[in-house]
Amino acid sequence: MSSDDLTTVPNAFAARREICEAGRRIYQRAFVAANDGNISARLSEDRILCTPTGVSKGFITEDMLAICDLDGAQVSGPMKISSEIRMHLEAYKLRSDIAAVVHAHPPTATGFAVAGLDLTECVLPEVIVLLGGIPLAPYGTPGGPDIFEPMRELVEKYDAVLMANHGAVTLGKHVMDAHFKMETVEHFARIALVARQLGATNTLGEGNCWICAAASESQVAPAVSFQVRHPKRKPINSCHRLLSRFSSTCARVADAKDRDHHPDVAGLCRLRSARGWHVDADACRR
Repeated sequence: MSSDDLTTVPNAFAARREICEAGRRIYQRAFVAANDGNISARLSEDRILCTPTGVSKGFITEDMLAICDLDGAQVSGPMKISSEIRMHLEAYKLRSDIAAVVHAHPPTATGFAVAGLDLTECVLPEVIVLLGGIPLAPYGTPGGPDIFEPMRELVEKYDAVLMANHGAVTLGKHVMDAHFKMETVEHFARIALVARQLGATNTLGEGNCWICAAASESQVAPAVSFQVRHPKRKPINSCHRLLSRFSSTCARVADAKDRDHHPDVAGLCRLRSARGWHVDADACRR
């Protein structure tokens, strides 16, 4: 992994504040109970800022946070790091494009994980664009080196993964990015549960969703260049409106560097890591 391509949080002091804020939010939203969950941020190539063990995330303070290296050796902090930090470290080793990891037990999403159900149906266009889908990883024993292995292949492609009989993990460019993805996971799970209780889940298929149609073209790595590959196929419904907004944003932001970091463009490009699709900002401008 080249250090030039490594994504890190831009400010260590801001990362400390964000970790504490994210901790309060996941506690207030009942995504964790007691001392559950853990949050981390990549400061540099070999330094990870993380929450300690044995502390409620709702009451954590900046002075409690610890720093460890990529091998899990603690280098600073007054309290011991969590054994589950290994899951975070493996994610950082695998994904150079992320700088934050959030692990929590949101009740509805965890209920799906306990029931052996993933959240990968094409139902909500916003979820498709942000996450692509939320697959379910087989069970891995918490606290040990085996916790990450069942989810390794999924973490490589997805920014949100359900963990069987455990919880969920989300990855992001910064702490609040990973936190907001956790919010999306639980929000989607609640909607999916209500739809199941009502007896019907209407999915967006090839007939009414261009995104899903493109995804179905290949089982491995479907290539998508919106407005290029299917110039005659007109996308409809909410997916069309979302993609139109992304495309118009790409056209407005002239500078390539700024365009790639614009939040709307970044949302579209996340499709690339979500389901193996290839979507870039330049494709939207053509």
